[in-house]
Amino acid sequence: MTAFITLLTLSVLLLSAGCGAVVLLRKEQLALPLAVAAWCTALALFVANWCLAGAVPFGNMRHVLCFFPLVLGPAAFYMQRCRRINLTVSFALVAALSMLGALCMPMQAAWRQMPALQSPWFAPHVIAYVLSYGLMTVAALMVLIRPLRGDKAAQDERTADALVKLAFPFMTFGLWSGAL
Repeated sequence: MTAFITLLTLSVLLLSAGCGAVVLLRKEQLALPLAVAAWCTALALFVANWCLAGAVPFGNMRHVLCFFPLVLGPAAFYMQRCRRINLTVSFALVAALSMLGALCMPMQAAWRQMPALQSPWFAPHVIAYVLSYGLMTVAALMVLIRPLRGDKAAQDERTADALVKLAFPFMTFGLWSGAL
């Protein structure tokens, strides 16, 4: 099972990196199939981690990093459809980096929730924080590359601002649900 999880993690890494690469190479027609494949593979990874851990897989940082692509995919879709901002490269890069981080961490299969974490608020708390951190990471990436973008720097600043405004309610909910 651990070899299967490692294979799924590597697959999400490669599919996410490939999605970002095809956009950079101006082959946008390939981006959506790669993004969908990366998201579906990340979902399979989440289910495999759940089966291995025997509980919702949020018990260690490896589990949380493996969850990033699941929240980043819908966030990228929302930004593109509702805000008309295409951040496929940024979201794919963050997803790939999270998978690279997950591959560098030990697989702790025997995790069990301590009594203080056995709350119905645990999963919504972690999901809200992962989503907000993912959005904030993409916003930070947009600000970091802004000097390299020249005439598109103002657009990048507005995009980062929109991402922070989207992330803030999730971060607030994560703090609130964690306190409960």
